[in-house]
Amino acid sequence: MLILEYCENLEGFDPSIENVKCLVSLNLISCGKLKNLPERLGELRKLEELLVDNTSIGIIPTCIEFLTELKMLSAVGCEKLTSVPSSISHLVNLSTLKLKRCKALHELPDSIQACRKLQHLSLAGCYELTKIPSSIGKMGELELPDSIGELTKLKILRISHTEIEKLPSAIGKLTSLQELDASGCQKLTGQLLLDEGGLPSLSTLRLGSAKISCLLDDSHERSTLKLRELSALEHLDLLYCTELQSLPEPPSGLLSLQLTCLSKKLPSLSHLSHLEKLTLHSCMSLRSIPKLPSCIQELRVQKCPELKKLSNLHELKFLLELEFWQCYRLERLDVEALDCLRKLGLSTSTELSNLNDFEVLESLRYLDPQSHNEKVDNLQAIQGLEKLGSLEVLDIFGLEHIQKLDLSKSEHLKVLTVKNCKSLVEICCHSKFLKDFACDGCESLKKFPDYLAHGKP
Repeated sequence: MLILEYCENLEGFDPSIENVKCLVSLNLISCGKLKNLPERLGELRKLEELLVDNTSIGIIPTCIEFLTELKMLSAVGCEKLTSVPSSISHLVNLSTLKLKRCKALHELPDSIQACRKLQHLSLAGCYELTKIPSSIGKMGELELPDSIGELTKLKILRISHTEIEKLPSAIGKLTSLQELDASGCQKLTGQLLLDEGGLPSLSTLRLGSAKISCLLDDSHERSTLKLRELSALEHLDLLYCTELQSLPEPPSGLLSLQLTCLSKKLPSLSHLSHLEKLTLHSCMSLRSIPKLPSCIQELRVQKCPELKKLSNLHELKFLLELEFWQCYRLERLDVEALDCLRKLGLSTSTELSNLNDFEVLESLRYLDPQSHNEKVDNLQAIQGLEKLGSLEVLDIFGLEHIQKLDLSKSEHLKVLTVKNCKSLVEICCHSKFLKDFACDGCESLKKFPDYLAHGKP
């Protein structure tokens, strides 16, 4: 093993390196001045790992064909690398090829199809990529061919932030695929349909910011893979999919779900007995959230202006974090049963005038009921605030109707922000741990502890 990582002045190699016949790993990560690999690199016949991340190399030499034991080739962040040699076909043991953020890379050779043991292929951020061979795909024509289904050992496929317009249905044949990341592919549109009976190993599916309108939907006439049939799926990212019409029934094994869609309602989620994290963002027509599984730990609902109610908030016994932002029609928050809640964040709404029963939230450490829009600030009182003994952070930025803050029991408070609380007259606080106090714009504030005076303008 030869590790030259962060040898920033390394520009070349002594020819004698070819004599290190038993070298298994060559690490050249972040040798920023290195422009060329050794001319006799092919003599290192035992090499299994070649790491050239964040170097200035422009080409990978053709002599790489002699490295038949090579299992990993990583060139992440090689911004001057323009191509991969056709001789890569001789790397019969290559299982990992990382070309992430190779911004000048414009094509992969046709011969890559010979790398039958390839399991991990990363092309994220290869913005100039114009061609992938028919064995994997052709992004120059903005499509992936059905022959991609032949890579049955492929475990990870990352094509995020590329110009791809369509995913072939043959991806459903990738029986070993564990992760498919096409997030940020804003030209990926229309229906996503995959061949039936496939992807038994897929645990992560990321399509965030894609413009798809339909995802593995039950209603399609053709016999295709259904979302609920992805039995191994644990993480589903559909955030900012602003053209997505609706969410089909998700598989029961999901751990996290991030969603943006146009539907007024969601499918049943109560069967997701392992769900830990749920994020709903910019679901502009969503009116209600169905019954959620009691196991959920983090719930974030943002920019859902038509949302009025959440069916069973009081049953979420294990909820640790709860956020509601810009849900202006939200009528009620029943938080009294949320014994484990540590973080609560919400932007106030025209309907929500009081926050009640805070005294039972003994675990609450972070409270952020702020308003950034005077048109929707109607919050008059935070009842039970005086009993929050574990509170560490309180941010009520812009709440113009709050008149008094009783933080007498919050002895562990570290951060207090009351900016632009124009009606706030009095603050009662005894915490010895307070390090950050901001009260700009509190024109009515008259009564507060002496040790907070340095923060008063």
